[in-house]
Amino acid sequence: MDRKAIVQGLYKKLKIREIATLSKCGLATVQRTKDYLQNHNIPLEEAIEFTESQLQALFDQPHRKPDVFVEEDFAEVFRKVNRVKLRMSLKDCWYQYKKSHEQSSLEVMGYKTYCKRYGEFKEKLDEEAKFQECGRRQWLPGQAVMVDYSGDGLPALIGSEHVELQIFVAVLPYSGYTFAYATPDQTRKSWLHSIREMMTSLQGATKYLILDNSTTCVCQASKVWPKYAKEFEHVCRYYGTIPYAGEPHVPLSKPHVERAVGLVQEKILSQLIDERPAASIKEANERLAEKVRVFNDRPLEIDPSLTRRTLFESKEREFLKQIPAIPWGEDIEVKRLKVQKGGTVRYNQRRYRVNYRYVGEYVNVVACESDQTIRIFTDKKWSLIGELPLKDGTNLTIEDLEKQSSGSRFMQLKAAELIGNIRKAGSNSQALYMQLAGMADELAGARYARFINKRFSELGAEPFEKILEESRDLGAGWDLEELKDKLTNTGKKEIVSIRRRAGQVLQREQRADRNLRGAEHYESILRERKVES
Repeated sequence: MDRKAIVQGLYKKLKIREIATLSKCGLATVQRTKDYLQNHNIPLEEAIEFTESQLQALFDQPHRKPDVFVEEDFAEVFRKVNRVKLRMSLKDCWYQYKKSHEQSSLEVMGYKTYCKRYGEFKEKLDEEAKFQECGRRQWLPGQAVMVDYSGDGLPALIGSEHVELQIFVAVLPYSGYTFAYATPDQTRKSWLHSIREMMTSLQGATKYLILDNSTTCVCQASKVWPKYAKEFEHVCRYYGTIPYAGEPHVPLSKPHVERAVGLVQEKILSQLIDERPAASIKEANERLAEKVRVFNDRPLEIDPSLTRRTLFESKEREFLKQIPAIPWGEDIEVKRLKVQKGGTVRYNQRRYRVNYRYVGEYVNVVACESDQTIRIFTDKKWSLIGELPLKDGTNLTIEDLEKQSSGSRFMQLKAAELIGNIRKAGSNSQALYMQLAGMADELAGARYARFINKRFSELGAEPFEKILEESRDLGAGWDLEELKDKLTNTGKKEIVSIRRRAGQVLQREQRADRNLRGAEHYESILRERKVES
């Protein structure tokens, strides 16, 4: 590198790239030389007179490293870099450190020095210290539950075969409350059933469900955006919790459950192994639940007056989300839907009626194929709004008969129910009921029954019974067409039909005592035009 050539190029006002080519150095070297001369107020006319040795002594001065830097809390940096949520990169921590000490009288560490000091700090930490630093994160009550399977199993004698049951372990980081459940294997079905039993035992759900990158639940492991199995996402959506898979190959992302697994192996499984092997999975879970109950009731070392159970019951249970009253099953589907303007929610091309006060709000819809029911719950508290039959097919509205209006309820009554309603007025209505029920044409009987039932509800019992008495033929009963006309004309307003030029029929309701000269005038005009044509 020719410093003399760089200074000469700057004096001739050449471009930096041209100077770098002539002096056979990098662009950054030329720029640093230019900045150095400007910062030290050395004019180019004076610098061009320097000899090569003078330039070499001027620019090649040894860099003075400061003895004291602004100190950084690398323990806090370690927690920020390794925490589960809102993890920061080391460079972001350095930017934060640099910005917070801009006004300090001491020199701030450069990024290279910062990384070196952080590496020295990490080397001093052993595995247990790292575990304690990560586990010291202040978890909020009901914020997360960590789950994992134990590496040690529980021997059992089921039938005549010796098997080793797998132990599912879950722990709440805030209180340390522990749950354990035995399954025959670690398949996806066992994972999902274990999570269901855990939610039922806790009687609530946390905001996050933290697990490792088990291939049964995580299809694609990723530090940023892992992909979960559909069935696992279904269970989490049903209980309203958010899944979070830890960083691959970093067990410290869930330190509490790693510690809980060790305690379960040491305090619980070691005792159960010495006992008689369980004859079934149910028996193994009963024994395991008893041991876990005793474990949760043990006094804590930090405060002997507290136990995991008392800490959970007094400070954490109230922060858990309410879960559906029906445990998750493989035939259950959950959706969060918005109530439409008509007071309905749409599910599988069907509209299901909801109370009008929920219009515009979101509700939780739980469809169960086994019992063919659909249950509608409120969005956050999961309070039951209604239960309706699950239907398939065309786009129809399903509603609860007890909560329908009288008109809607009447339209959905079956023919037998309609005919049965008619006999409530008296002896004549009972005779009419027998006549309608004995008709050979069931469709015609249903049509008559629907009309007669409607007029019965409008007229009342006594007028309806009186009309039946007047129009009844004792030998043959009633002529249904005549009865229909009489029920139509009784108490009804007179309907006058006015035909217009375009051939439309306009029905106008008018009272009997109203002047009808206008209608007669139009009728006469139509007759005259008909004669003329």
